[in-house]
Amino acid sequence: MPNCKLELKNLTVTALPAKKILVKNVSLGVAEEGVTAILGQSGSGKTTICLSVLGLLPQGLDITGEILLRRGKSSLDILRMKEGELHELRGKKVAITFQEPRRYMNPVIKCGEQLMDLVDGSRREKLQKAIELLETVRFERPMVIFNKYPFELSGGQAQKFSLALALSKKPAILLADEPTTGLDYESKKELAMIYNDQIEKNGLSIFLVTHDVYFAHRIADFVGVIFNGYLLEFGSKKEIFSDPFHPYTKQLIEATSLDRLFSMGNELWDYNFSLRSDGCIFSRSCKYSMPECFKNEPPEYRTEERMVRCFLFSRG
Repeated sequence: MPNCKLELKNLTVTALPAKKILVKNVSLGVAEEGVTAILGQSGSGKTTICLSVLGLLPQGLDITGEILLRRGKSSLDILRMKEGELHELRGKKVAITFQEPRRYMNPVIKCGEQLMDLVDGSRREKLQKAIELLETVRFERPMVIFNKYPFELSGGQAQKFSLALALSKKPAILLADEPTTGLDYESKKELAMIYNDQIEKNGLSIFLVTHDVYFAHRIADFVGVIFNGYLLEFGSKKEIFSDPFHPYTKQLIEATSLDRLFSMGNELWDYNFSLRSDGCIFSRSCKYSMPECFKNEPPEYRTEERMVRCFLFSRG
């Protein structure tokens, strides 16, 4: 993908001492502007990738590869940064919204005060900036939210307020970790409009990880499909949804066909992620499996903006 703001190269995360692979050789680029999404079921490694970008993974994990933050013609490898450098990176250059945002808010401080703590200026200036941020995320009555505590917010309000916190430092990249969990259709629709506002007005780059096929289809420009820690396919949204290459992607799209996206639930189907194959990670569930699929991991077959990891493409 040309013009990447963030690039992952062969990112591998292993849980020690069991040497359990959580993410294996993931390589992808996050577009300079717009939404790049990773789509997959719960437990597939999406959040692990997201937290890797900010150095927020817990201890006991071995991380290899590169996570490159582009700055003009140069780049910084986030995995090689010291904690002080990561502290400067978080929030200011790369911000994040979490799946359960209220867990990351102070429960005894009102929402408005938490916003004011993140912006600069006199108290009057901070108040004005806090109100503007609440308006930015489409709160029609910002002072009502300003005077609430986090536990008083609904799920949709908490996610919008979390986004206001993330936008307070005007980051270049926003990591969105499962932002639609527990939200109804109207809340998802509004959140999508807020994201599009920020892309249009501020050129924001969004790295979305989600299991919500509807939301990914609505706002993403590029989509990667992940299964059991392996990125199986990557391409433009149009390519992924209209012409999926990988059997898993096809199964995913068929299970949540576009004419059902507005009424679908969030969960796709159950899969036991402890069943790992010696060959292709999807071979046990794939109706196209060949003998070689059970023996060897398929390589990545790439064009400039498309990637698929499947032996079906080994013949050109």
